[in-house]
Amino acid sequence: MQVPTVAGLATLLFAFGADAIQFIKHSTCPGAPCVLPPTGAEFLVGAHFDTRVEIHDEAKLNANGNFTVLVSKYENDKPSYPVAFEKFFNVKKTPELERWNFTYSKDAESYYKAADGDKKALTNVNSASKIWRNISFDKPGKYQITLKYNNDKVHTLDWIVRAPSCKPVAKNAIFFIGDGMTANMITAARTASRAHTNGKYFSKLHLDNLDYVGQILTHSVDSIMTDSANSASAYNSGHKSTAGALGVYPDTSADTFDDPKVELLAELARRRSKKNGGPLAVGIATTAEVQDATPAAVFSHTRNRDNKKEIVDQLIHGSKNFTAPVVADVYLGGGGAYFHGQPGTGKSLNKQNYYDVYAKEKGYNVVYDKNQLDKAPTDKPLLGIFHQGNMNVWIDRNVYADRLLKKKDHPTGNNGTANAQPGLVDMTKKTLDILKKRSKNGFFAMIEGASIDKQMHTFDYHRSIAEIIEFDNAIHAAVQWAQKNDPNTLIVVTADHGHSFDVYGTV
Repeated sequence: MQVPTVAGLATLLFAFGADAIQFIKHSTCPGAPCVLPPTGAEFLVGAHFDTRVEIHDEAKLNANGNFTVLVSKYENDKPSYPVAFEKFFNVKKTPELERWNFTYSKDAESYYKAADGDKKALTNVNSASKIWRNISFDKPGKYQITLKYNNDKVHTLDWIVRAPSCKPVAKNAIFFIGDGMTANMITAARTASRAHTNGKYFSKLHLDNLDYVGQILTHSVDSIMTDSANSASAYNSGHKSTAGALGVYPDTSADTFDDPKVELLAELARRRSKKNGGPLAVGIATTAEVQDATPAAVFSHTRNRDNKKEIVDQLIHGSKNFTAPVVADVYLGGGGAYFHGQPGTGKSLNKQNYYDVYAKEKGYNVVYDKNQLDKAPTDKPLLGIFHQGNMNVWIDRNVYADRLLKKKDHPTGNNGTANAQPGLVDMTKKTLDILKKRSKNGFFAMIEGASIDKQMHTFDYHRSIAEIIEFDNAIHAAVQWAQKNDPNTLIVVTADHGHSFDVYGTV
């Protein structure tokens, strides 16, 4: 066997490194024509989505806006006679042609020149585009989309449309996400929290006792390594996007809110359940800011997960040009800075007091600490914000609680302390009680152990492992709740991505 040399490895790394893969025109639009969703996208029958077409030209002042889009359904492995896109989807009004420019770096040299201030090093691209909003397929199958552009050029792609594979069984669904959690980290949490001797544990983690186990691939459209926004959006929509994107396929326009959207699970459930006996309830609980990527993926549409002030608004007012807002029945976590406009600490949209907006417009009961959470009635929608930013982790709340008294991080921005924060178990129990009370038609709850990931980012293994143990206790609380209140409840526990963490032992 020939062992590769250091020089050989360096050559491979260069060949597959920055020059080879980084400098494309756009993450979802690398070629001259761009159709979003891209080839290989999968849809649920009846689920709403947008489609954008972009034609790019690097030479002309204006890209050619004369293009045609056709749809064909595969029959016996061959596309049938094509139908005009707008006729196929029964579009009532042809969208206007949009135009804009964007720039990109063709190679490493132009990238670093631009970074040093030489904007002439960037390549300018002219885009002509149309977007069709809120369309859907009414039959399953494989479809070919054909784009005819620039007079004689043709671009084709395939989409898959699926019908539900089985009849609904569970009435309720509880979806736990251990952010950044890997199997090795679970091993560490088990070892730290469960007695064991002679290679055997006396008891296991609660998540070890769930009925089924599997693996998932979390790659994004443009990267093998994902982030929480893209992966959580994939869970909530069935569509993989790019890092940082929530419920959209990013386009090349400057607006971070006009990208083609895909309907999310909570939006779909709300819309359909209104026709089937009443609205299905939705709950979100997290130890992060409630505007953070994972909780926001339940209801938000933007290609930039950092649009946090707008994300607060989207929960109750929705996204422009799409379906109705989710208006979750329960919304618990941190992130108070984006709900108020207090000088020095507030970051809310237009400096509005969103605590008041939620309460006055949608009837939310607003609470700020564990005592208020425990006393909150179960018949009203609940907004619980317990910290200016991410909530404090279990170790800091329970072992070093005296240190929290020195911090001015009360969620209202009043310079008070947030020393009475609930834990994930408290939030889980309250979320489920309210959802059961507020809907006889079932519910969907997303519960996130967010600081498993956040502590791993800073290599604080002790705090991260403690967060997994608290996360596991929240799973146990949900299992007990389901056994007592409604056994017809599906509980799914997963992660969205992982970290390079290992448990060292003997060989």
